[in-house]
Amino acid sequence: MFNLRLIEKNDLGIDQAVNFKSWADFSIDTNQNYSVPDLVYPKLFNEKDLGVNILSYSKVKDDFVIVKLSNYDAINNINDLNFIGQLTGDTFPLLKMVGLLDLIKKSFNNDKVVDFEVRISKNEVLKYSFHFKTYCEGNFFFLISKNIKTHNIRTQKHNKVFKNYSQGIFFIQNKKIILKNQAFLRMEQDNNYLKPFTFKDIQFMDVSNGEWLRIYNELINRDRLFFEDIIVYNNPITQDKAFFNAYFSPFTRNDVPGVKVNCVNVTREILARIKYNEFLENLRIVQGIGKFAIMFRTREEFINYSSEIYNILEIPDPSIIPEGADVLDDYVPLNIKNAFYSFVNNSNSKNDSLSFTYPVTTFKGNKKYLTSNLFYVSSDVGNPNLDYIISVVQDITSSVNNRGEIIEANNDLQKLLQDKEVLINEVQTRINSNLNIIINSLDLDLKYYKNNPDLVIQNSINRINSIALIHEYIYKSDNLNSLNIHDFIKSEVNYILNRHYLQYIDRVLDVEDIEINMNNIVPLGLIINELIHNSIKHAFDEEFDKALIKIKFYKKNDEYNLIVSDNGKGLPEGFNILKSENTSGFTIVNSLVSQINGELIQIDNLNGCTLKIVYPVNEYDEGVL
Repeated sequence: MFNLRLIEKNDLGIDQAVNFKSWADFSIDTNQNYSVPDLVYPKLFNEKDLGVNILSYSKVKDDFVIVKLSNYDAINNINDLNFIGQLTGDTFPLLKMVGLLDLIKKSFNNDKVVDFEVRISKNEVLKYSFHFKTYCEGNFFFLISKNIKTHNIRTQKHNKVFKNYSQGIFFIQNKKIILKNQAFLRMEQDNNYLKPFTFKDIQFMDVSNGEWLRIYNELINRDRLFFEDIIVYNNPITQDKAFFNAYFSPFTRNDVPGVKVNCVNVTREILARIKYNEFLENLRIVQGIGKFAIMFRTREEFINYSSEIYNILEIPDPSIIPEGADVLDDYVPLNIKNAFYSFVNNSNSKNDSLSFTYPVTTFKGNKKYLTSNLFYVSSDVGNPNLDYIISVVQDITSSVNNRGEIIEANNDLQKLLQDKEVLINEVQTRINSNLNIIINSLDLDLKYYKNNPDLVIQNSINRINSIALIHEYIYKSDNLNSLNIHDFIKSEVNYILNRHYLQYIDRVLDVEDIEINMNNIVPLGLIINELIHNSIKHAFDEEFDKALIKIKFYKKNDEYNLIVSDNGKGLPEGFNILKSENTSGFTIVNSLVSQINGELIQIDNLNGCTLKIVYPVNEYDEGVL
């Protein structure tokens, strides 16, 4: 014989019981189904620490339609799928008899939280004891349950699993992290700058601190059932960042509400995504300057176009293009389309390129002229199924409209296309090279100035600004192979001195008006940056009158000569500019001079400091002089 008892001592004072013979009497499949509203995030309600039962009020039936029954400590393994859409009172008549339906109606109508307990005994032995709490949200009614009888056993088992769980997990109570599992402790050890991770270290990529505290309080009060975002930890010393994909949910420990956090270290993935996005942004800039787009496809399948194609075709909303469709198919003439697909199907290592020019009418009805250059690329592993086609589509409308110069314009476009193709291949390499320079310089600064993080940060900012200025000139330049050294040095010196508001320092420039190969511009620009900042920091004090920095650059025979001098205090007596152990600045300068196969020479140290860098004209420079 079974006994069902419902106890609610606060509002209604219910304490009713009913006997029943078997589990078959506990629930009845009425086969009368009513419409059930959709649940948002249904998997969320499979939380293992609590039972979440969801009902929806039916005014017509004055009862609650079953939307979801929890499988948490399910009584007699009742499957909620059997009862979804049925009425609570008809499906569970015994619970209705002990007053459950009246209790939840009052809670729903008054929008009031009610606590009660349900106990089930067999032959006077307690089998189940559930603590329920009710919540209302719109037309949804939530019955949150916890199995009191088995809670302690489950908690002990949970703690054993928790300690070795593969995800990092920690618990928060009263804005303090009270417990961490082994996986999270390993994360702290792998990222030793994290240890110990505290509540104050919880910061996000897209959520402010004030917004996070509001979300935290909602989780504590059960006004929010979950929250997910990326935790970002910023190392105040090294400026390194660690990223954790974190999922927050409410929990209770020792009757004190808290927040449970499951997290996974995604630092590598996020940093890779940031670098990839930087590459895409640089590629987007290059494509916008050249008004060209790149298409990739295999023989069987179109892959994608770069985003510039939508600007070329004046398509305001790319989402109107069906997924997997070649957007250009609807705009090119039929003969061009046939020629394109003939190349796609028949190209090989002997027939590996094709070019044609054609008119199109854009999405907005404007007439343009485009040129397409197709390239066949064979698989590195010899599998023809992995061969692919690259198409470079360029807007040449302005050139074609100038009929008198069309032949010359086409030649210029071919050269520009070749330059762009080279640049596309080199963009990522240059980005990685520049990043390595910054990282290596940062490592050196940390070695020499580990107790002065502000100086380390400022030095890195100066170098990044120098590289940014170089790239600004690259993107503005008509010639992607070289840069005018006179204009560049003038801009860099003025930028550095004006940025630091050093109006009291005069500058004298004697720089030849010559083109320098792009491969040497970055190290050369960083050398000038380091030497000027060295003079600013060490050559002059605030009372120094008529401070002067001179820079001279010229070509003599087969060598370039860079001379940087100031009229300041000069280098300390016995200072050897070639010894790497002196300072990080000269260590970096010596490294950069080596990159261009040059030599650093100290000319004068009596009337200030004069340094000379000599490096050879290489085969690439010969082509730009």
